[in-house]
Amino acid sequence: MIGVAAPASADEAPGADDVGESIVVTARAQKLYRVTNTEIGKIAADPMDVPQSVQVINSEMIEDQGARDIRDLYRNVPGVSADNYATVTYRGFSQDVTYYDGLRGDPFQTFSVPQLFTIERVEFLKGPAGMLYGSGSPGGTINYVTKKPGDVFGGNVRVIGGGRNRYGGSADVTGPLDAAGNITARAGLFYEDMDSYRDKASSRTFVGDAGLAVKLAPDTKLTVQLTDYDQTLPGNRLRGIPIDADGNFYAKRSWNHNDPDAYIRYNGLVTQARLDSKLTDALSFNAAARWFKYDEDQKYHEPVALRDTDADGVYDTITREYRDQKRKVEGLSFGANLVAKVSTGSIDHTILLGGDWYREDSSGTNYATRSVPTRSLIDPDYTTDSRPDLSNVTPSYSDARALRRGVYLQEQMGLGEHVILVAGLRRDWFDDADYIEGADASAAATTWRAGAIY
Repeated sequence: MIGVAAPASADEAPGADDVGESIVVTARAQKLYRVTNTEIGKIAADPMDVPQSVQVINSEMIEDQGARDIRDLYRNVPGVSADNYATVTYRGFSQDVTYYDGLRGDPFQTFSVPQLFTIERVEFLKGPAGMLYGSGSPGGTINYVTKKPGDVFGGNVRVIGGGRNRYGGSADVTGPLDAAGNITARAGLFYEDMDSYRDKASSRTFVGDAGLAVKLAPDTKLTVQLTDYDQTLPGNRLRGIPIDADGNFYAKRSWNHNDPDAYIRYNGLVTQARLDSKLTDALSFNAAARWFKYDEDQKYHEPVALRDTDADGVYDTITREYRDQKRKVEGLSFGANLVAKVSTGSIDHTILLGGDWYREDSSGTNYATRSVPTRSLIDPDYTTDSRPDLSNVTPSYSDARALRRGVYLQEQMGLGEHVILVAGLRRDWFDDADYIEGADASAAATTWRAGAIY
């Protein structure tokens, strides 16, 4: 707050009733990017009331930054850095589990990049969260909150354009379908085509998204969503540029170890449903299910070893391995939470009882051969197709299933206006099966947590 006094004449003293004018200045970022509610702790709460560090990137920040995929947002989150395609490093640990609306079921597990067109906000919970989510990275948890049908009619159409021959567009519309507003819907389409800074590499992405929400009762809503992803990355899968012992590049930044006909093709389909119900003023319940399936086809050249072909002491060529890989992944997850809010005297209790279940089946075929031409680091030739004959190559196979189940109980106590105590306990069961090797493994674990906020 800034006080500004009105000027007084030289021969007149200010009167006792003169009052300064008050001007309130509010930082735009604090107002626009401030999030007051998150469910990354399994209970709807202000991030300040969660006993771990929470950072939320909302739709306003995503729009202001013009972010197209999740890699555009990592710079906003301390401790998070992009690794390769869909993977990240979170506080020094590789992040191998990502959640959508609090459920397992990540359709971008390998070499396709998560798109933000269907995302309302991205929540980052820093530190171990085994009591809430079971097995996962100790660095933290990433949860994508998807866009839901809105109660107010709205929509937008956008044209995309930019450097590296970038073009595309998007459109979405949402709102009620009936006069009473008991049925709402959302539909959206996204397409983008752009070149990479790497030679002969580019990306083409299509996303179709739809949702329907129905009020089954005044305090009960069912939301169903369906999303289709189609992504083609010509000239990929990309690896880094070779460097010497001093960190100097052996090739230009645009150099590519792949041939122009290399690619990653990805197609994924996701559907999920969630039921939210307020049973009484003190008791609420939610249950959700998520199913996803994706196919990924990769044909690319993997860089193998550096070579000095002219014996001048400087590497000028790299050997390569051609790989033809196909992956199929299908997953199904369920989750349910019962939340009770009661008071005993001056203590407010928020009790959480919940459970989750997840099954994932994955299979793949991999052909690999090093009977392909080398690639020059100095003067690469991208005009030839070196895709080899694989008829005499013996492929490797993978076929596995992972099963995860867990139940948890948490008590959160509010002592007055400034103190919150949290304690929770979780039990998990794990079953893994490798159908190729004929091996399986089972285990169980108990996780607890305790925290305090002042």
